[in-house]
Amino acid sequence: MEQKKQLISFWINTDPLASWRRLIWALDGMKETKMADSIRSYAEPLTDDSLTPHTLLPAVSSVRHFWRTDDDEWGLVEGLGVLYSVMDDIMASPSHSSEEEKRIAGLQYYLQTIPGASWEDIVGALWFMEEHTALEEVRQHLSPS
Repeated sequence: MEQKKQLISFWINTDPLASWRRLIWALDGMKETKMADSIRSYAEPLTDDSLTPHTLLPAVSSVRHFWRTDDDEWGLVEGLGVLYSVMDDIMASPSHSSEEEKRIAGLQYYLQTIPGASWEDIVGALWFMEEHTALEEVRQHLSPS
């Protein structure tokens, strides 16, 4: 157990894209639900509302794989840990008539519901997906004024 803690600590402290959200997502994917839930219980939801999904909509409107995909590439909100069932509900909801409204709803769900959610995780996911244009636009919003 001590060795596992050291490995996680090394990853969290050395990988610039490391986050507790990514760790939770990986544990969920490995069916390590008990450990994922334990980490989730310590994570704080995002409370900084200086940025909103509406602010970043122009940046993410061009993301090729925003939702889950049928091939091997995961979509942005899937990579952030939003469940397939939630994505399906958002996509089927009559209250979101346009693709833009659905994308806003997906980002809102992530930021308001997923423990440990952060804009930095969105940046990390965009970097991983090689969505360079969206990545730079989001980074501009995160830069100090």
